[in-house]
Amino acid sequence: FKSPFLINCGCVILCLAEILYTGWQTLGRGGTDVCSGSFVANRIRASTSYGYKVFAVLLAAYTPAVVLIAFYLDGIFDLSESWHVRMMSSFVFYKCGPLIVVTLSAVSLLYSTEPRFNYESKLFAKMRFKRTWVDFLLQPTSSLLH
Repeated sequence: FKSPFLINCGCVILCLAEILYTGWQTLGRGGTDVCSGSFVANRIRASTSYGYKVFAVLLAAYTPAVVLIAFYLDGIFDLSESWHVRMMSSFVFYKCGPLIVVTLSAVSLLYSTEPRFNYESKLFAKMRFKRTWVDFLLQPTSSLLH
């Protein structure tokens, strides 16, 4: 916990694991045809799966836990020294906001978008969307659900 680089690597590894899991769920079950309804349906299923939720919880807990553990190990919670108080005040003022936003962003992964159509039907699986791989990479699936 002494190296910010290693702490960041841990977060990147968690993010990549979640991306790989979602890709495995989507591509492994829905194929590579991003224009098909079955692909979109499998992407929706992937975001509601148990594994996806586990990764969301891990991501939401990782950053705050690592920050608290690092502070504890460095003795920052010992407020008897004035520089510790100044450092904590500075952290709350400058870094607490981004930490909260990152944590809430990870928590938002727990709440999947519920489509207003029956994506489980055979008719939907046969549908064709005008969507390229570039659209797939740059456009979130949730934009198709409204």
